[in-house]
Amino acid sequence: MIILVFGSQGSGKTTHAHYIANKLGLPYVSTGEILRKIQEEPTELGRKVKDLISKGFIVPDDITVDAFKKYLDDNQIKDSFVLEGFPRTTSQVELVPYPVSMVFEFVLGEKTAVERLHKRGRHDDSLEIIHQRLKLFKEKTLPVIEYYKKSGIPIFVVSNEPPIEEVQKEIDELLKKQTGN
Repeated sequence: MIILVFGSQGSGKTTHAHYIANKLGLPYVSTGEILRKIQEEPTELGRKVKDLISKGFIVPDDITVDAFKKYLDDNQIKDSFVLEGFPRTTSQVELVPYPVSMVFEFVLGEKTAVERLHKRGRHDDSLEIIHQRLKLFKEKTLPVIEYYKKSGIPIFVVSNEPPIEEVQKEIDELLKKQTGN
């Protein structure tokens, strides 16, 4: 079972992807975390990834896909996991190595997302970079969600405006309907 988790930056997708993975006993995979680890490496690739991330750009497909596949191999993750942060572009859709079972999209108003991101204080969370990443999400990732909607894969759109307990209750209900768990 492959579950994809989408949402703009600040939408709570990481928190809820972890929750879904724990609830179902599946590995959690985040291309964002994988790429942030690479950017810390004192290598040419690490410097390139760090430069792209610090400017709010999407890391090119070849780098992202190679890192993703290496992570799956290194951690012996096969065909069941919760995946957050990939695919980010329509060109990456066909690079997901297994059939997708369901998709969660966490939505949050842009003003609230910007406030949350600015408060968390990560080094790549300047207002300029936040707006750049939100723009890229709309331009590049929303078409991926539309692709999955057209493909017939179950898509669950969940607002992350309510308190976390209410959001998790909704996730529980959706998972129970879909998986029986």
